[in-house]
Order: sequence, then C-alpha cells, then structure tokens
Amino acid sequence: MLRKEDITPVFDEYAGILGQLISTLYQSGELTKRYDNLSFLDRMSQFISETGSKYHKNFESRFPYEVVDKNTPIHLGPAIFNLMRNTKLNDAIEIFIGPEISSNPVNTLRLKPPQRMLPDGTIHAGVSEVPWHQDIVNYPSEAEETQILTVWIAMTDATEEMGCLRLIPGSHKLGLDIHCPANDFYKTFNQSVGGGIPEELISEKDAISVPVNAGDVLFLHRLIKHASLPNRSNKVRWSFDLRYHPTHQFSGHPLKPSWVTRSKSNPSTEIKDWKIWAKMWRDAQSYLIKTKEIPMYIQYSPENPLCAPN
Repeated sequence: MLRKEDITPVFDEYAGILGQLISTLYQSGELTKRYDNLSFLDRMSQFISETGSKYHKNFESRFPYEVVDKNTPIHLGPAIFNLMRNTKLNDAIEIFIGPEISSNPVNTLRLKPPQRMLPDGTIHAGVSEVPWHQDIVNYPSEAEETQILTVWIAMTDATEEMGCLRLIPGSHKLGLDIHCPANDFYKTFNQSVGGGIPEELISEKDAISVPVNAGDVLFLHRLIKHASLPNRSNKVRWSFDLRYHPTHQFSGHPLKPSWVTRSKSNPSTEIKDWKIWAKMWRDAQSYLIKTKEIPMYIQYSPENPLCAPN
C-alpha cells in the first residue's frame, strides 16, 4: 500500500537517531564499535546485540507506561509525523472508522533483529517476539467501545522466518479475554514478553500467519487476538503499530496527546505542522513530571488462577 517514497524519509530519520546514539555511547565507552560501514538495518542489529532493549525507547514516538521524568526519551521528528498523516493511509483508515480521524497516543515501534543476536535475557516486546494479546487490553474499560484501529505498517518484509504476525480470524467477536501481566510487570509498569493471554485460552489450530512485504499495511480490530513469531532470519524486521480512533470518541489515554489527522467536517482542526505535534508531547511530559501521575490504563488479571506463576 505504501511506496518507497512514503517510507524512505522514515528510514533516513531513524538512521540519524541511531547514528547520534551510537556516537554518544561510543564516546562514553558503552559501545565498542561504531559499525559505520553497515547499512541502517544491519547497524541496528549490531546495536541491539550490544545493548538489548535498553535504548528502544529512544526511537519511540510516545511515552512508555512507567513514570515519566525529564530524562524519559521520546522521538518527535517530521518523518514519522508525516507517516501518521499519510494521505493514502488516512484514506484507508476512513473506510473503517469514518472521516473524523485522530491519531491515538498508543503507538509502538518494533525493531526485531535476528533472535540469535539478542543478548541473553532480552524479552522486550519491541525487539523480540510478542505474546498473544488484544490491543484493547492497553486501555481502560471506558474505552472498550471506542473504535480503536491498529494500523500495522511493515517497513521491511515480514515473512514467517522473520517473525511475522499471527492472528485468529473471528476472535474479535468474542470480547476481551483474560490477560496476565509479565513477571516483572509491577516493578517496571512495562509490557514485555511473558504476559498476554494464557496459552490455555489460545487455539493455535485456528491461528494463521500473515506474511507481508515492505510497505504493506494490516488493519486490526481492537479485539482481534494476535501475536508475532520470533525472528529466526538473518535480517531485521521493522514495523510500526499506529493506532487511530474517531475524533469524537474517548482516546483511552487522556494524559497523552491525541490529535486530528483528518476532518471532513472541520479541516481547520487538523494538525499539519510536526512542531505543533511535538509541542503537544513536550507539554504532556511537563505536566506528568509536575503532577507525577502515571499514564497507565490497562486491564490485566493478575488474580486469575490462569495467571499464577508456574
């Protein structure tokens, strides 16, 4: 669906982030090499092989679930902003949720290097496989009727070997299932591999894999059960989970910015300048630092017997 001209600026922007981060960490002695002779994706693989998921948040365009402070990293650049506003993308989104479209503040970057290159113990969902889950679990119950649409964008190919998505067709009709927190959930307020829907509730025989090519886009209902495979290839798999909702509906995360990407009834409300978008996030960061509120709204069931540690 998306073409090279749609995604190349994003590659260039993230290559810049990576280069600056590597330079800083190399100078401090935390990295042993710069990997200057490698392509962006190969360079990213080597970077993650040394650092694990430690710096994953530097590439995210949202705040994580843990407490925000002045050192919480966030990437707010024009290329990722323009991708969120992409005309072809919003044309397709309009088919699902109508012409009044807002970007939802829960967006996720996934840079999955080959599993063999991950340091032992790396179980962050941004860089390794993702357990079975439904996206609405990341929202309060008040947002269950919000038509949140996940727009999954393949920045690279995602074959089964590279760790493509798996989903269970029709599972969105069955409501929200039990989700267990990861073992370290209460310590970090961060979702990582180890949480998700208990295996006993997943029918693997009904699941299908969804391999895609770079530029392809998947549109996922908020209740569809899905997961991703580990990356067993020799290549990085890169994707974005961008989420959108009808502007008049509750975003589910009022402490974080949602903003209008398209409005047929009131075009003047559309945010077209990436600097305005960036300021919205910086203002939210300042507010959270001042109030010490925790921007976390999730529906896990740690008390359920199926969630008891093995």
